[in-house]
Amino acid sequence: MEFKLRHSKITDLDIKQKIYDKIKVEEYDIDKEYDVSIEYYNEDIIDEKLNEDIMFEMKAEHYRFLKLFRNICENHKMNINNVYLLGTVSNLEKEEIVISFNYAKDKQKENIIWPCKEIFLYDGSKKVLDNMLDSNQISIDEYNKNLEILQDEFGIYEAEEELGYIN
Repeated sequence: MEFKLRHSKITDLDIKQKIYDKIKVEEYDIDKEYDVSIEYYNEDIIDEKLNEDIMFEMKAEHYRFLKLFRNICENHKMNINNVYLLGTVSNLEKEEIVISFNYAKDKQKENIIWPCKEIFLYDGSKKVLDNMLDSNQISIDEYNKNLEILQDEFGIYEAEEELGYIN
């Protein structure tokens, strides 16, 4: 189940009420456990507030929102395991939040925060490539080619000086 909050930010003062208004408790099986993915439009990515010297960082606002969200779910008697908070600018309108509930895959309860979803997806795909290289399923050349494709796909590039050459 998925719902969208338009004209909303995770830092809005009325975000709690907006979520309460959207969640229809009768649509959820309170005997089941859920994992939740929350994608929000992260203006830091667009505003270029975060440059190469500053990593995409977890902020107090992320933790406050997760605590607020878990409290809302507890008040609705919903069993929530993992909550993924993913910042992005792709596939979302400005000031939009998309919250998706899926049946939980395991009993682990964890908050996972990635202010930039693209890096989260890149990191997961890179780990697969790393494992394939470690188990000799692909050569170093294939690894490097696939890594370049991933970097292009997600717009993640290494430092300029690494791409240059030495005279």
